Amino acid sequence: MSSQPQILMWSDRRSLPISRFADYDYTHLIETANLTQSAAMDRPLFRARLFRSLRLLSGLPGWRRIVNLSVPPHSAKFTVRNKGVYFTGDMESYVDREVFLYGEYEQAEIAAFLKHIPPDRRGTMLDVGGNVGNHSLAFARPFKSVHAFEPNPMLWEQFQKNVSLNSLVGTVHLHHIGLADRDDELTLHLIDKPNFGLGTFSKVEQYDLPLKPTAICPIRHGGTYLESIGVRSVDAIKIDVQGFEPEVLVGLADVLKRDRPIVWCEIAAGTLTKMDSMEALQKLVPFQFKLLVLRRGDFQPITTSAKLESGNYLILPT
Repeated sequence: MSSQPQILMWSDRRSLPISRFADYDYTHLIETANLTQSAAMDRPLFRARLFRSLRLLSGLPGWRRIVNLSVPPHSAKFTVRNKGVYFTGDMESYVDREVFLYGEYEQAEIAAFLKHIPPDRRGTMLDVGGNVGNHSLAFARPFKSVHAFEPNPMLWEQFQKNVSLNSLVGTVHLHHIGLADRDDELTLHLIDKPNFGLGTFSKVEQYDLPLKPTAICPIRHGGTYLESIGVRSVDAIKIDVQGFEPEVLVGLADVLKRDRPIVWCEIAAGTLTKMDSMEALQKLVPFQFKLLVLRRGDFQPITTSAKLESGNYLILPT
């Protein structure tokens, strides 16, 4: 028996009793489909709400595997509140699923980074590779101003919605460009997965699926662009641009030399083709620094100058 397409909406104000363990005010999860009410009860949509209510268990061994098998990626728009931060997304996207099902994405890593930022260095933060705003929203709490750079047009609308939901329009500023070592227009590559945050200007095959050209996007010389928008001082930088990190560091060379900011830099397969050792990194950072790597939830000092490996690194001025 068929039925007309309908929009199904639920609010956690009328959730299961187990929702008393939750730390959010409301959840709206919406799906449009040809469903009867009884058939809908078997959909991943309902299991997603159940596992979200149980997200305090996410630290248990094997829990995330159970959740991911029980709730496969599927298109469903949602808005949630986690620890006072609102977030809107789609259950088909990797980052968004993490925020919905587990209540956060990389918050432990963000906390480990912020622990190294002294009170007098919490003025201006650069989020290079802004994605949908998850990290920028967190940075907006301790920093007076956050400038996020995201060249992928498929992410802009969601980013701005998340900023507006949290009343951060005057604090978080999204720039529709990528930072680099020059002004240019480059091809952005993606893979055939609903994770637009994996967009890269690098042509190095670094994922489990081949890269596909997606859009032509602008890049701008970092130092020159910051000067043009009136950013005169930078206290900290996060760089996560899927293999384009060396170009970002080169473009920000004058800023790094002038301000000596604390830098959180992801190094992955695409990055290692150009920056694979401490010596290579030292050539790109124009000040003396101590290098830390993220291990077991905290940044740990590196005591060797051997080859770098994939991971999250912290560049601390000395």
